[in-house]
Amino acid sequence: MALIETHDRTAIESAGWLLKAIVSLNGGALFGAAVGLWLLPGSNLGADVLVMKAGLTVFLALAGLTLLACVRPRRRR
Repeated sequence: MALIETHDRTAIESAGWLLKAIVSLNGGALFGAAVGLWLLPGSNLGADVLVMKAGLTVFLALAGLTLLACVRPRRRR
């Protein structure tokens, strides 16, 4: 008997409900932070700050969506 049995399941699918809840909460928080960067008022709107905000928004949005996609169940073909 093997120590690790895959059976076409990813690690997040075989994890418990608590881990799935934590990952989805973190994914939602990261995506919400990406949106919140632009919705909440800022003190400095210089060109250098806007470039950093844009880069941080892309990073946070991709990280959040990746975590949310990991929790979502796979479609079986």
